[in-house]
Amino acid sequence: MNNKKIVKVCIAIGLIGLVCLVCYLLSYNSKSTGISLSDDSEESVVKTSDIEGTDSMQKTSLDVGNPEEVKTSVEEERIAVHVCGQVKKPGVYTLAKGARVGDAIDAAGGFAKEAAGDFINQAQKVEDEQQVYVPSQEEAKESPKVIQQETSSDSHLENKGLVNINQATKEELMTLPGIGEAKADMIISYREEHGRFATIEEIKNISGIKDGVFSKICDLITTD
Repeated sequence: MNNKKIVKVCIAIGLIGLVCLVCYLLSYNSKSTGISLSDDSEESVVKTSDIEGTDSMQKTSLDVGNPEEVKTSVEEERIAVHVCGQVKKPGVYTLAKGARVGDAIDAAGGFAKEAAGDFINQAQKVEDEQQVYVPSQEEAKESPKVIQQETSSDSHLENKGLVNINQATKEELMTLPGIGEAKADMIISYREEHGRFATIEEIKNISGIKDGVFSKICDLITTD
């Protein structure tokens, strides 16, 4: 009897051990599978994130580049024209490329009361840095042929819109930055007293026109 009990106990212990071993193996396999799946999932997330990040950078690069190209294109289509003489608001105006003399005069407020509008070819195209001069009726009567030649040819482009300080009127001088009515009168008085300006630097001999003002107008004036 004792031997049979011992055998039964051994069998029971063996079964219990076998069950424990099976449970351990199942538990181990389950943990290994879980880790593998987790790693694969993380790798997938990283790869997806990298792809999305690359696409985002490329899109941002394109978005930043396009406005600059559009801006450059728009700037290239603008021209600067100096309108002076018998107009309401003499000055330098920015117009669309391909604009006409009439557009430049309109930008300057239109003809002044004494303007000789019939002597201006308003259909003529203007160019960048061009000067459009509107003569008075008195000027037109004195030298109509000269005025007609100047407004119908390209001779007005020779100075590229520069203000000739040896010939400019008071109104034309006042279109220069830093030159008001008082300084314009002094320039004309200096010119009448001393004769023609030999160089543009000579304008600094006039009271109130020093290096600061000269630096603003030196590229806008000429003596020829």
